[in-house]
Amino acid sequence: MTEPIHVEKSVSLYQPDLIYNYAEASREYDYVIVYEGAILFAEDVSGPGEWTKRLIDARLWGPPVFWDRSKQRVEPAIPHLPEARQVLHIARDQLEELWRRNELLSRVGREAASELYILANFAITTLAPGVARLVLEEVEHSCSTYLSMVSGGDAHVRHAADYVRRLVTAYLRGLSDQPRPQGQTAEPSLPDDLPPPARLKDLLGQMGEIHALFFLPRLIFVKEDRRLIAIRSQAKLLIRMAGLLKNCRHILICTNRAIDEQCKKIYQMAKERLKEPALELFDVEVPRRGGLYKSMRKQLNGKRVLILVADDYGKRLFCSLLHLLLDDVKVGEAHLLVVPGVKLRLYDKKTDDERMDNMVVLWEKEPIYLHEVLYLTPEEVRSVWHLIKSQEGEA
Repeated sequence: MTEPIHVEKSVSLYQPDLIYNYAEASREYDYVIVYEGAILFAEDVSGPGEWTKRLIDARLWGPPVFWDRSKQRVEPAIPHLPEARQVLHIARDQLEELWRRNELLSRVGREAASELYILANFAITTLAPGVARLVLEEVEHSCSTYLSMVSGGDAHVRHAADYVRRLVTAYLRGLSDQPRPQGQTAEPSLPDDLPPPARLKDLLGQMGEIHALFFLPRLIFVKEDRRLIAIRSQAKLLIRMAGLLKNCRHILICTNRAIDEQCKKIYQMAKERLKEPALELFDVEVPRRGGLYKSMRKQLNGKRVLILVADDYGKRLFCSLLHLLLDDVKVGEAHLLVVPGVKLRLYDKKTDDERMDNMVVLWEKEPIYLHEVLYLTPEEVRSVWHLIKSQEGEA
């Protein structure tokens, strides 16, 4: 068999629609080996219990996996454990040599373009070839579009987008019966001195004075024994963000009927830690009248505010808040920041038998990097709001 065109190591399989719910990987493949017209998977047997992964593969209807038993003896009577050395004529040291060409940028891609990286690997492992090609072509187009539009920006995100594009191009060659232009999968150029990734705290420090922080927490729907832990995590995020803002005068926790009890607990936890700024509960569903509403119109007109979404929020109520701030109160600037609760990160320390990455509770990590959040400038927020209003008018 010819030499592989790409080798990816420690590829974890996540369900894309569950990655923001702290979902564990359903499977981890030690190596993904891409040839022209074929994508194969290999397992480096690190212990006698590794054969149980075969049960996972059978239950998932996963792709066939080739096994390297050079370090550990696995009972040869176990069915369906084809040998990598015998079938592929490739050994672990050869795979490691090929992997080292991609390792640095693969690590950058897993963190700075994690959703697209996860989606690409999900496509090749679980989808029919025709559907997988459509998904991969969309990912390839997204990365190429980003790279053509952004000349500066975060160097980590640019390198990540470029790496995922090259990875997807290799996967498409592996799925295709027709050879694709090889120039698209040229060896990635390794950065001579990749700077540290930009941090969220640096962005917050550059915003200037924030007169009001609107905190929009996601509805917590986990089991009761873990509910308080999740709520406390949201309160920690609020306290942490408030401490990073310059001279923030007001914090409004945006509540509604679905999360009223949850927001009251966040308020109590934050009140114990925050002496300043003023902290209030603000019911987004209540008609725009009363003292708080009048106070907002008076104090926030023409001022700068930050809308902080903790993972997710009701779309209708979010639009109601935008209407209030941009059309009624007429704030000067509305910054929007969405901080997901869960994010893919590399392990700080890795041994030979550990996975390379896993999902973490981002709200409790220090630091949070800019590429891990969604940030819209005031100009982008207004553009999005005008687009929403135009679509509502056409409906």
